[in-house]
Amino acid sequence: MWPTKEAQRHLSPGEKLIWAERAGLRPPEQERPQYFWVGILLLAGFVFSLGGIRDAVCGDDLGAFLLIFPVAVLAVVGIALVSLPIIAYRRDRWTVYAITDERLLIIQRSPRNRVFSYEPEQLGVLERHERTNGSGDIVFRQEHHFHSRGQPYIHRVGFFGIPDVRRIEGEIRKLKKTALTEEEE
Repeated sequence: MWPTKEAQRHLSPGEKLIWAERAGLRPPEQERPQYFWVGILLLAGFVFSLGGIRDAVCGDDLGAFLLIFPVAVLAVVGIALVSLPIIAYRRDRWTVYAITDERLLIIQRSPRNRVFSYEPEQLGVLERHERTNGSGDIVFRQEHHFHSRGQPYIHRVGFFGIPDVRRIEGEIRKLKKTALTEEEE
């Protein structure tokens, strides 16, 4: 019920809502598993190093005392890597996907309110990833960007973790087809 009400708040006059659903929630360790598990390993290394730090603080060994800084960095990096997927999980919890008779919407209420609107002409080739239970992801746009060091990357835009992904793909195809027939007229 909540996704429908949230989507309706963003409709234009005369626009009809076809479908709305909350983004699929994936456990934090599935969002970016490499970050999560590397972070866990770094935190485990930090915990195992605590005994050496205790000895360094209590003793007079300067070399052991100098280990405190790298071990602290290990802890900070570990916490950051474990936190990234948790932050993404919280963001997805407040994301709504919607299809109207005019466009596709991605509504994010966290960390700040943002609405991304995609007209049918902005949609690219549809890419569907279906799980055995019928849920899945559908990518409808790929945006090419560059990292700060000039390395290219592709940002995939779509509906992720949605139930009945095949039906939603059909709704998006209908929207694209309707827009094409209106252009021809």
